[in-house]
Amino acid sequence: MAGALRQELRLGGVRGVAVSTVLVGVDSSVGRTATTVVEQLRRPRLEVVAGGPLETALIHGHALVPGLTEWIVAELAQRKAAS
Repeated sequence: MAGALRQELRLGGVRGVAVSTVLVGVDSSVGRTATTVVEQLRRPRLEVVAGGPLETALIHGHALVPGLTEWIVAELAQRKAAS
């Protein structure tokens, strides 16, 4: 949706408006998410992850190998529930 909105703004000649996607990880705190959103207001990027290295790896891994990533997340959730 963000990509479509960027195209609409570009085709409509709108300038000075940036569209960023903030991907929130499962362990992201509200504070970290808020900080990421504020950073996007200061220096917009197309897409950022509001989380640590694990969330970043999972989100980008899902784009490359969704089945494997979903299996890893299910395993991690199962181990967390068992402990």
